Amino acid sequence: MIPSSSNPTSPTGFKDHKPAVGNWPKWFKVLLVSLVVVTIFTSIIYLMTPSSTTNLPTPQPHISQQNPDQSRSSFSGVGFVGEIPAAVAELLGTKMSLYGFEQQDRLGEISETVINSLQLSLLDEVGPVEIYSSDQYNLSINHDQKRATLSRKIASEQNLEIETISLSRAQVDNLINTSADYVDNIFPQNNLTPLESSIRFFDGDVHLSPSTSLSCTYVEIPFTQILEGLPVYLDQKGQEPVLVLITSLGKVQKVVLSPTRFHFTPSTSSTIISVEEAIHNINTNNVGSVITWVAESHLSTNIEEIVGANLTEVSLEYRIDSTTQLAYPFYRFSGSLVNTNEETVFGEIITPAIQIQ
Repeated sequence: MIPSSSNPTSPTGFKDHKPAVGNWPKWFKVLLVSLVVVTIFTSIIYLMTPSSTTNLPTPQPHISQQNPDQSRSSFSGVGFVGEIPAAVAELLGTKMSLYGFEQQDRLGEISETVINSLQLSLLDEVGPVEIYSSDQYNLSINHDQKRATLSRKIASEQNLEIETISLSRAQVDNLINTSADYVDNIFPQNNLTPLESSIRFFDGDVHLSPSTSLSCTYVEIPFTQILEGLPVYLDQKGQEPVLVLITSLGKVQKVVLSPTRFHFTPSTSSTIISVEEAIHNINTNNVGSVITWVAESHLSTNIEEIVGANLTEVSLEYRIDSTTQLAYPFYRFSGSLVNTNEETVFGEIITPAIQIQ
């Protein structure tokens, strides 16, 4: 009989030496305790630190299946026949963030500031619209649309301080800076950026017609918030939140303000689909909203069934979906649209630039 051993050999032939905890070296005990403390401390910090991103639901086709007048359009025969601009092409197939947001309505605050600084008096009140006036200015506040329009009065066409001139790049930059200073003065801490790609030039005095920088009396400069280099729009609105109409000589004539400030929080990301996929979604799934349409006549035009479209321009932008509380990338297409009455109108269609459920 082989006597048992208190230190049996291991399969390797060597004896296993397993020192008791009490026999561990002092330096090893200190190291082990330090690692435990660091692990616990790190876990507590991680749990207490708010995440920089928020998990939000997948976008749904809310604003892309309803027009601004609450109607819905069906689509067939829609095609893109234009050139894809470089600013769009370089983003195809890339990932862009989806954002949650909080909003701050500042219409009351800004209206009060303008009324007091320009010493305006209440002139009339019709439903949700208040009209204030002074010798030099008119202010219209639409509480339903959350929009204010401030305009300088024109005593007569003879007293207009305008001149038809050809503007250089430096002169346009000066007009942008003057407009930005004016906006900052009445709408401080606005997070708005002039959208130079959408600046429009006009010729005329009281009645304006589209023109170019080579011959203009007025310049319209839009301002909006920017996300990842793209302009931000609310729901199906086609207009930027702030528009400044300034004379070619540098005097602000009119400002249109929708002074809601948005604070965005990044969530997940999604891949930008191709223009072809976006057009397919419009034709096959009716995932599109006609946000602007201009008919040749002034008669009402039916846009509920679009049976053909030659879209010649495309751009990318972020849109705030107030229903789902998400902001995500959209395509905006423009061109000629044909309805079932064979009426042709110029229109703009928006559709998500990412896959949606």
